[in-house]
Amino acid sequence: MPEQDYPRWLKAIILFMLIPIGILAYVAIAGDMDLTYEITDAGVQIKHGGAMIIIPGENRTIPFEEIEEIELRERIPKMRKIFGKDGIRTWIGDFRSDEYGRVKAYVLNTRWPAVIIKTANQIFVLTPENAAAFVQQVQARLTGN
Repeated sequence: MPEQDYPRWLKAIILFMLIPIGILAYVAIAGDMDLTYEITDAGVQIKHGGAMIIIPGENRTIPFEEIEEIELRERIPKMRKIFGKDGIRTWIGDFRSDEYGRVKAYVLNTRWPAVIIKTANQIFVLTPENAAAFVQQVQARLTGN
């Protein structure tokens, strides 16, 4: 079978199409979406910048009055995505866990220890960089110390 030679302009078009698609795929899979956690006077604040048009950015606060329980775990619970982003390390969105049921995950790194925050209506899974100190700070706010 003879070798087919494609025109140079067609190769250039394909190359210029593949580069942006590759960049978008990398950002969607590997990006952390600027996910941050902060303990404020109002509660635990979670912010992220979103992922293109798929997941809008979010600025959510879990008020201290609504927190019923906070728990530190060595690893995140096993979860399956319902809707959201489950990239290489960052998971954001609605997930289902056999242990907790439906959860809202804001996981910055799947290898870090997890913080589970339970409210009357929802369970949150977070992975702040120093999870033990984060849990201690929230517990101090909850107990008034």
